[in-house]
Amino acid sequence: MSYHHLTMDERNVIYRMQLQGYPPAEIARCLGRHRSTISREYRRNVNVDGRYFSSDAQARANSRRRAHLRRPKTDNRRLMTYVAARLADRWSPQQIAGRLSKQAPANLEGLSLSHTTIYRWIWADPERTRQFRPFLRIARKPRRKPYGKPSRQGQILGKRSIEQRPVQANERTQLGHWEGDTMVGKDRRGYLLTCVDRHSRYLIARKVDACATEPVAQRLHQTIRRLPPAKRRSLTLDNGREFARPNELEKTLDLPVY
Repeated sequence: MSYHHLTMDERNVIYRMQLQGYPPAEIARCLGRHRSTISREYRRNVNVDGRYFSSDAQARANSRRRAHLRRPKTDNRRLMTYVAARLADRWSPQQIAGRLSKQAPANLEGLSLSHTTIYRWIWADPERTRQFRPFLRIARKPRRKPYGKPSRQGQILGKRSIEQRPVQANERTQLGHWEGDTMVGKDRRGYLLTCVDRHSRYLIARKVDACATEPVAQRLHQTIRRLPPAKRRSLTLDNGREFARPNELEKTLDLPVY
């Protein structure tokens, strides 16, 4: 059962009932809450004199919620320990996200993550990528083997050399320098376009209908053009055939493509 925050009306009931001497168990029964919810409410929101006031409690709760929203959920050690344990049990990010939204463990009440955030957390760190890659339903696109005669179909022509990329992009010191790649689902069912900011490691993932030049170019345009100008300075793509039109991308995206 997922946890729902106490409302101001509920806090008013708690305040009035505790003034009349009702114990936490009776207040919880009246509100249809678990007794631990009321005990936690007292523990977190009484003032320095040990007294409980509904208006003060609401103010403290709002303050904590604002602070929580400013901090990435992936910074929560308990939450990410749970995610890592489930990945090691061969759960997919989709299964983990579904469990957190519907039946979170008691120590994670009120916390949830989307499966996209879980993928982003994994791919942002090389060590986590190596550790959890075997358990993922969506893997990064396999690279072409170095042997055999390569097909010239979709070959990238006129692409800028990565050696021309700005120092800020190479050293990851400035926002707005992106890396684009594609990911292929299990048994090649489903494709994702991923764009990662080299400085912040922020990931944007978008579904594409096919891992081909035209649909990938359209999705790239929709993704990059939505960013403010200060956050779109350059784009680095791999040499996959789906990125076969760098010159056209430069014109439509209005940024250099490497």
